[in-house]
Amino acid sequence: MTVMSINAGEDIGLEIHPGTDQFIRIEEGKGLVQMGDRYTP
Repeated sequence: MTVMSINAGEDIGLEIHPGTDQFIRIEEGKGLVQMGDRYTP
């Protein structure tokens, strides 16, 4: 398990974790999550 704290205005960039489930939880405010099987600019 990995826990990350990301401050307002920050991002973690593009990540790929094949075969692993991911859970996104936003504690406060709003966030943008982009998911899919490929990058589309």
